[in-house]
Amino acid sequence: MKFFSLIIFLIFNINSFAKKKNNMSTSIESEKIIREFLVEVIGGKNPDKAKNLMADTVLAYQINSENPVNVKRTPKN
Repeated sequence: MKFFSLIIFLIFNINSFAKKKNNMSTSIESEKIIREFLVEVIGGKNPDKAKNLMADTVLAYQINSENPVNVKRTPKN
């Protein structure tokens, strides 16, 4: 369930990632950023890289006991 929430989070916040990384706006560049986030940060290779790949604060759209909630996420958490 956490992985599904992460994918939804990434889809809804793709523009935040692209803007943070040198104003890249193409879908190819956005895909590269998301892949890098998944491999480096979520994959555990370099979790501190989150601060370079995501906005200061983003909303994670999650389902908690069948109730949708918006959770603010930062690179630290």
